[in-house]
Amino acid sequence: VVFAILPYFNTFKVIHTEDGDFISTEKVDDARKQMLYNLAFICGTFLVVASSRNLLQRLVGQHDFWKNNKWLRMMMSVPGAIVLESNIKKAASFKVNQLVRNARAIHKIAEYESTAGYETLLSRALLSFEKTSERREDFGGFFSTWKRLFSGKLFSEDGIWFTARLISGNVGQLTLCVFLISFFVNLQRSDFFQNELSKVAESEKWRLMAPLRYGLAVSEITIIIITLNYVPSTTRTVLLFRSGGIPSLHDARFWKLRVAVDQASLLFGTLFWGSLYTAILIGLFSMVFLA
Repeated sequence: VVFAILPYFNTFKVIHTEDGDFISTEKVDDARKQMLYNLAFICGTFLVVASSRNLLQRLVGQHDFWKNNKWLRMMMSVPGAIVLESNIKKAASFKVNQLVRNARAIHKIAEYESTAGYETLLSRALLSFEKTSERREDFGGFFSTWKRLFSGKLFSEDGIWFTARLISGNVGQLTLCVFLISFFVNLQRSDFFQNELSKVAESEKWRLMAPLRYGLAVSEITIIIITLNYVPSTTRTVLLFRSGGIPSLHDARFWKLRVAVDQASLLFGTLFWGSLYTAILIGLFSMVFLA
């Protein structure tokens, strides 16, 4: 309420006068700021409704009236957490079923192989497993990961769980894209920029505007590419850790992963600030190169 809804109703400003300082709550009629007020009000309303819904579910979720009313359960429950938990259970069932199917396929191959009479079915199955142990399944990649994400297989079959930090970081990076566009538009409309631009001849203005717009476009593309690569990168790291590609437990190098574990919290900041600094530097280099 304080950070989202309140700015829509009041704009606090300290006014200095001869009689002293006082706070003005008069709203600014600027159209751009009015759009910001409306956006803050909409986002704040959604946040309050979501928080109230979650609180109500926690307080009365165990009541008999809640459990017996199907409509209330559908409207006031927390489907996101339930869906994520169900996907983990689906992934576990899928992996166990896949393990059983692979075992049945190996035994089926062993039954049809021509072997000496003294060999048992178990020994033939072990030989068949040894022959198929070199089979590999390609997984990962940028497009493959996003395809499985949108189809839901990344959650229900692979059992990947994205933390709230990763999702919040991606949202922050997308917000950064909007911020850069807004900053460029406000800079272009500012009195300082217009005064400096008026000093340039009409035939030469494009030499100033083209590098700025090109740098902005390159910066936006850079942020989008970084944002889209975080999910495939996280998925790849999780799968490497599961399959032994990243050392763990009995590996002699595992102790390196246990050093400075608290520094993992710094990754959340790098999602935003790393993208911002990268976009600014690449945008500046692009402008200088084009200029």
